[in-house]
Parts: sequence; structure tokens; C-alpha cells
Amino acid sequence: MSENYNFDNYQKEPKKKKKGGIVLAFVLVIIVCLTLGALFSALVINPLVEENTKVKSVERVIEEPEAKEPTELEDLDIGGESMPIQEYENPVIEIAENMGPAVVGVRSSIPQFVRGQTTQDIQSSYGSGFVISSEGYVITNNHVVEGAERFTVVMHDGKEIKAELIGGDSFSDIAVLKIESQDLTVVPIGDSEKVRVGELAVAIGSPLGESLGGSVTVGYISAVHREVEGSEYIQTDAAINPGNSGGPLVNSKGEVVGINSLKSYLAGIDEQGIPIASEGIGFAIPINDAIEVATEIIKVGSVQRPGIGIQFYSMTKEDAELWDVPVGAIVEEVTPGGPAYMSGMKQNDIIIGVNGEKIEDPTILPNIVRKYDIGDKVIFEVWRDEKTIELTVVIGDLNKMTIQ
Repeated sequence: MSENYNFDNYQKEPKKKKKGGIVLAFVLVIIVCLTLGALFSALVINPLVEENTKVKSVERVIEEPEAKEPTELEDLDIGGESMPIQEYENPVIEIAENMGPAVVGVRSSIPQFVRGQTTQDIQSSYGSGFVISSEGYVITNNHVVEGAERFTVVMHDGKEIKAELIGGDSFSDIAVLKIESQDLTVVPIGDSEKVRVGELAVAIGSPLGESLGGSVTVGYISAVHREVEGSEYIQTDAAINPGNSGGPLVNSKGEVVGINSLKSYLAGIDEQGIPIASEGIGFAIPINDAIEVATEIIKVGSVQRPGIGIQFYSMTKEDAELWDVPVGAIVEEVTPGGPAYMSGMKQNDIIIGVNGEKIEDPTILPNIVRKYDIGDKVIFEVWRDEKTIELTVVIGDLNKMTIQ
């Protein structure tokens, strides 16, 4: 059995197959062309465009004169005008150099008998001082020399000179010694009434003893007319330690404006009951007051100090309200034969007024009394047995009284 073939169909089938191959070839040609075009654009055209763009950009920048780059650094206008600055000078250097030779150490001692007739000096204290006269007068604190019998002044170069005590005043804490020496450097004396808060303050002396003689500490004036225990002081934050007592407090002009005296207030008591010293609080006696006292000591050997011969303590406002009594000074002890004793003043009297001036702050009673001259008759208002009485007191000289 034979098969029958359709020759017509057989001839058409190959023709369709040939047409599809041509289309496929054409598509492949297009893809190849596109690929080659992309490669040509990426490798040739784009770099040329970028290069052309850079050149145009550079040409555009060059055409703008504001952005012209200077050829030298000096042409750059950087920073503003310089401000005028004065030359800085440190006056403390000159103060230390000029004042140093006039500042001395003061050694006080008490002679003691050793092995029969031989005596040996036992040092009782060491402080500072300074020369106030070419005649050899040296001023210091009274507490530096009080109770001693022999005195030695140690000069800035270490030379030791025996000194004579001319006199001292315990109230003002001023004493004067005299030495015999030639070519002494004398300190310039300033005016303590012109001292202002914030001024430079230079303290010179022997803090902690002889080994640190001539030490200089620097600070500022913290306060003036500072009242401490009935007296006025200059307050400073310049470091003042034991041994500085009696040394000068100097201003920026190299003038002495005070005598270093008290170190500091107590800041409190710690848990063990030990006093805590405050820092940066020192006191100096105003030089005007000190020179006035020193001059009187040099002239007469002592200071006439108006007083009435009592010891007292304060009846504060709180205590007065508690005990239902007036504010005033409670008389604790009366000097036998003294002015208060002769007026009839007694222990436990409360002084509430002097010549009509009420005692609102009992601590200022000594200042009130000092306003009068020795020999003046003054009316004291006294609270006694729940009533006020008046006593006439003749002001006397404290130097002649046992209780001062």
C-alpha cells in the first residue's frame, strides 16, 4: 500500500520557513547596530562632550574678574585692623626690689638663767616689721614683742641687730623698736583713707618664721573700714600667715597702706571640734592709724588711751528679749580705783547709753569712750535693779589701769 503525497502543500511549507529566517536576521542586525552605537557613544562621544564642557566652564570662570586668583599671599585681605595694646608691666617686681631692704624680721626672746649666772635667750615669737625712719625706728605688731625682754631685728641680707623697745600699745597692736644702723632703707608711707576695693595689695614679711623671710604674696583689697573686735581694718586676699604680723601691706605705687595683723576669721568647727581657718581673708591695720600711734610712742613712750577701767561683755538683742532687760554692755569687772569704780559703777550693771548716745551695739563701747579726752566728765546711763540711773565718770588713761 502506497502513500499519496500532496505536492502543493509540500512546496508551500519550505517558503514559510525561509521568510521567518530573514526577519530574525534583520532583528539581529538592528540589535548589533544599537549595541555598537551605544559603545561608540560611551567611548567616543561622551568623553568629547565632557571635555568640551570643561573647557567652556573654565573659559566662563576666567571671564569673571571677581574670582581672579592672586599670585602672592600678601595680596590677600585677611583680618581686621589691629587693636592698640599697651605694654604690660608688673609693678610687683619693682615693689619687691625697692621695698625688700626696708622689711625686717623681728625676733623676741625671754632670758632664762641656766647653770647659775649664765643666761640663755628663749625665743618667744617671731614676726615682721619695717623701717619707718632713717633714725632707726622700726614698726611692728605689739603682739610680736609683748611679754619679751630682748629683741633682735633681722635685716633682709641676714644681718642681725639688737633692738630697743621704745613702747607698745596692746589696744592698737602697734609697737616701735629702735636699731642703730647706717644707710637704712625707709618705706614710703601712703594714705590708707585713699585705699579702694579692688586695688592691688602686696604683703611682704616672714610667713611661718625666719626661714621664709622676705616672702612676697599678692592679692587685692577686699574691703576697707572692716570692723573686727571693735577696731577697723583693711581686708585683703593676699596670703597672710603667722610670721607676716607686723609686715607692710603695699599698694601698686609702692606705698605702705597697712600693717598686716590678723590672718583670718574662723570658717567654723569640724566634726572633731577643730577650728577651720578660712582662706583668702586677711587683715591689716590702716597705716594712718598705725603711724599716729607710733608717733606718740616715739615722743612719749606710750599711748594715752581714754578709758574707764572695766571689763564687759555684750547683752545682745536676743539675750535682752530673753531676760527682759535693755540691750547694752554688761559690766563683768571694775578696776579698783579706776574712773568707773570711783563713779559707783558695779558688777552686773548694764551700760545702755553714754552722754545720751544709746548703745545699740555693745562692741562699739570702747570706740565711744575714745571719742573723749582724758579728764572729760561723761554721763553713763546704767540699768540696775530694773531701773535706769545716771553715773558721772571722769575719763582716765588706760595705761594707768590694771584692767584695760
